[in-house]
Amino acid sequence: MVSQSGVRDNRPGMEEHLFLTATLSAVDKVALGTVALYGLREDLKLKGQEIAWAGSILPIGGIVGMWPSSFLVQSFPPAKYLCACFIGWSLIALLIPVCKTSSGLLSLRFSMGESGHYLSLMSQINIPHPTLRLCPRSDHSPRHLTHNCRVIQEGREASRNSLVFAAASSVINGFLSWVVGHTPDSARLAKWQFLFLITGSVSMAWSLFAFVAIPDSPMTASFVNDEEKYHAVHRLAYNRTGIVNKHWKWGQAIEAISDPKTWLIFFFNVGVNDPNGGLITFGSVTIKNLAVSAVTSSLLNMPTGVMSTLSAFVFSTLAARRVNHRCLVTTLACCITIAASIMVYSIGETTLPAR
Repeated sequence: MVSQSGVRDNRPGMEEHLFLTATLSAVDKVALGTVALYGLREDLKLKGQEIAWAGSILPIGGIVGMWPSSFLVQSFPPAKYLCACFIGWSLIALLIPVCKTSSGLLSLRFSMGESGHYLSLMSQINIPHPTLRLCPRSDHSPRHLTHNCRVIQEGREASRNSLVFAAASSVINGFLSWVVGHTPDSARLAKWQFLFLITGSVSMAWSLFAFVAIPDSPMTASFVNDEEKYHAVHRLAYNRTGIVNKHWKWGQAIEAISDPKTWLIFFFNVGVNDPNGGLITFGSVTIKNLAVSAVTSSLLNMPTGVMSTLSAFVFSTLAARRVNHRCLVTTLACCITIAASIMVYSIGETTLPAR
C-alpha cells in the first residue's frame, strides 16, 4: 500500500528542483540590466529611452500573449505547451547576440515576453520524479491556473510561491556577469553576447529535458505505478476543482472581473512591479554610477538577490501560517522595501558603503 503521504514523500529533491528551475528561468530576463554595462548600448546604438523600452516591452509582449494563451492551453497538453514556450524563450535569448540594431532587440524582447508564460511551469509540478533531482518566477498566466488544478493540492501554494518568486536569479546573473566581465577585449564576441549565449544555452538544455520529462497530470506520469497515480489524484479531491476541464466558462470569467478583490490585487501588482521593473533594468547601471567598475557593479547586484530570496521564503511562510493576516504580512514586506529605498535616496554620496 502507498499512502497519500507516501506519494508526497516520494518526491525527494522536488522543492530544490522547483527552486533551481524557477531561478534558471528568470536569469535571461534580468540579464538586460547587466549587459548594459558591457557595451550593449554602444554596439546597438541605443539612444534616449530605448534601453528603458527594451525592459518595458517584455511585459507588454506578455500581456499580448496572455490572451491567446488562455485558449491554447485548453487545446494542448499543458506541460508540453508550457515547455514549448520555454523552448521559444530560450531560442530568443540565443538570438539576441546577433542583434545589430535597437529595433531588432526590441522585436526579440517583445517576442520573449509573448513566450514568457512558460515561467508558470516552475510552480506547478507536484509529481514524484526521481530524475528531476538531477536538474537544475511565475507570472499568473492562465496556464498557471490550468496546470495548478491538475497537480497541486490546495494549501501548498505558499511553499510553491516562495520557490517561484525567489529572486536568486539575480545572484546567478551577477556571478555570470562578473565572470563574463573578465573576458579579454580581444575576444571575437562582446561580453554582453557571451552572457546571453551562456544563459540561453543552459535554458535551452533544460527546456528540451523538461519537454520530455514533465507530465501533464498525475494520470499521464509514466514514472509512477497505478496505485501511486490513484493516491496522487485522490489527494487533489480536496481542491474540488477536478483534474481536467477544457471548457471555457464565461460565467466564471465575468464573476472574476466583477469581484473588487480582483482589481485590488491587479492594481497592487501594478504598483509593486513598477519599481521592480526599474530595478531590474537599471539596477546595475545605477550602481555603476556610484563610481564603481562594471565588474564590481555585477557583484553588487548579488546581495539584492540574496535578500529577495530569503524574504520570499520568510514572508511566504508567515503568510501560510497566518492565514487571516496575509494582507498585514504583505504590507510589512512592502514597508521594508520602502524604508530601504528612502535610505538609499537620503544617505549622502560620501557614505558609499551604507548606500
